[in-house]
Amino acid sequence: MHLLIDDTYYLTNDDIFIAKKGKNIDYNDLVLKAKNKNPYKIISNKKNKDLNIEYVNNIKRFEKEYIKNLKVKPTIIGVTGTNGKTSTSTIIYNLLKNDNKDVMLIGSNGVYYNNIYYKTRNTTPSKLSIYYLINK
Repeated sequence: MHLLIDDTYYLTNDDIFIAKKGKNIDYNDLVLKAKNKNPYKIISNKKNKDLNIEYVNNIKRFEKEYIKNLKVKPTIIGVTGTNGKTSTSTIIYNLLKNDNKDVMLIGSNGVYYNNIYYKTRNTTPSKLSIYYLINK
């Protein structure tokens, strides 16, 4: 299965890059950067014949359907506050891991899953990036 991702940081040649206008960023501005990573496919809600991008009219519905059809449906625990988020989430992660739960930690120090580590650019990756990492 080809995974859908909106972040060129994680993008591989087996992935589908989704370019859409978000709240703080227009992912369509990253299409050329994504192209350089040679993804399986690029889709966008913006028509662009020059770059061989698949056009999807209602990209929010496309993304929602994609997430709904993923095999892994996580339970997410969020930690908020002014101080101690990294320590608290690390303690929760280790407690669940020691209880033989299948658990992933996503935070400012990166992403931890079993013996796999992914470096992150932001403290909180996009919703698609979170689903991408969980399903990877």
